[in-house]
Amino acid sequence: MFLKKREITELSENIRKIIDGQTVDLRDNSEGVFAILRNDIHTLADKLNAQAETLAKEKRAMSEAITDISHQLKTPLTSAIMMSELLEKENRPEFHENLQNSLKRMEWLIYALLKLARLDSGTIKFKKERVRSDELIKMSIPAFITQKVDIFGESVQLFCDINWTAEALTNIIKNAGEHAEYGGIITINQGENNLYRWISVENSGEAIPKERLTVIFERFQTAENKDGIGVGLNMAKTIMLRQGGNIEVLPPNIFTLKFYSR
Repeated sequence: MFLKKREITELSENIRKIIDGQTVDLRDNSEGVFAILRNDIHTLADKLNAQAETLAKEKRAMSEAITDISHQLKTPLTSAIMMSELLEKENRPEFHENLQNSLKRMEWLIYALLKLARLDSGTIKFKKERVRSDELIKMSIPAFITQKVDIFGESVQLFCDINWTAEALTNIIKNAGEHAEYGGIITINQGENNLYRWISVENSGEAIPKERLTVIFERFQTAENKDGIGVGLNMAKTIMLRQGGNIEVLPPNIFTLKFYSR
């Protein structure tokens, strides 16, 4: 059986429409191999569309659940903050300090979950603009970092959403601080090559175990003997991917934010 060029071209165009999300009826009641092929493609497209709809519903449900939980946590958090203030007035510094630390961790988790929910739902519109890498680094270094931070390399022009990218870089630097030894050093570098522009963060702590390199960006993955919650690195990776960039981790403990847009 010889297929006409017109038939192949038409089928190819319809397949592209399906890939772009359009609804195309490829069913063919005629006989022959080409009719069977059209019907099989139609069945496959229907199954893929059904799977996509199911995934979208599950994604929305998870996003709504995270948002709901986060909002419900706000009320007890506010009450706990008020109790903490009363403890401080009653001169119980040891209880006050422990409670304050717990509250800060809870508050950070709430806001992190809300941000993850927004990222998962796809409702965030990134506002990309020209940003100097040295300015981005400066605004991303957390005030509570106790280690020395050394910055190297010449500043390069990045094309990204400065606020969300600063959130990603802050989480990477925060993670470096959590895993660097007391009095250690966090090294931040910046530069570019023929493929991308980059910012790298390295700490002077122990090397990341090889088995963790493949799961380190997964949500709720935490290192042993660490108090982290396991959402910071996942959020950082998600933010970069949503902007067409990426984050790579290499031994011993180097995290590199890659910016492909120029």
